[in-house]
Amino acid sequence: TSLEDEIQIRDIKGDWLLTFGVNLIEDDAAWNLTDIFGGSSSNFSNPFMVGVEYYTSTNFSVNATVSFNKYVEGKDIDSGIIQKGMGANYFAVDASLKYSFQTLLNTSVFDPYLFAGLGYTSIGEHTGLYGDGLRTLPTIGRLTLNFGLGANFWISDAFGINVNAMGKAGIKQGDNSDYISNQVQFSVGG
Repeated sequence: TSLEDEIQIRDIKGDWLLTFGVNLIEDDAAWNLTDIFGGSSSNFSNPFMVGVEYYTSTNFSVNATVSFNKYVEGKDIDSGIIQKGMGANYFAVDASLKYSFQTLLNTSVFDPYLFAGLGYTSIGEHTGLYGDGLRTLPTIGRLTLNFGLGANFWISDAFGINVNAMGKAGIKQGDNSDYISNQVQFSVGG
């Protein structure tokens, strides 16, 4: 028999997927990913996320996620450094269109994908040391253009592990546009 006969790709059109997980925010404003898990701009405090996805066809799906995190003292935020006792809450809502390569690769376990979409991110009030001195910034919301890649590793037809990397390009707008920067968000869920 051929390999195609042996591997059953799930017919997932019309299926819903619910994801729970954790996320890490990298916010050095310059897309520098050399020290993701230990750098001064990596934030992993209260890092929860939940997502829902609807498969419109075998290869395409639409996805929405809600993420929470927190910037803590000493960490970089929008090109500044958070001061003692002045942490900032992080909240994001993101929507995207995904394209899966699972059918193309003819695999039932490994499901890599690319995605693009829009988001809204809010970083709470905080005091930070910026180039022009110590500043207290209000809660700043920003629209983001999102893009990324990820993969599902299917353990069964109903359960899998998801890893995801998303670039979030901040759209500069409003009075505080100087403090709107780019971020990268990594997530793991199931």
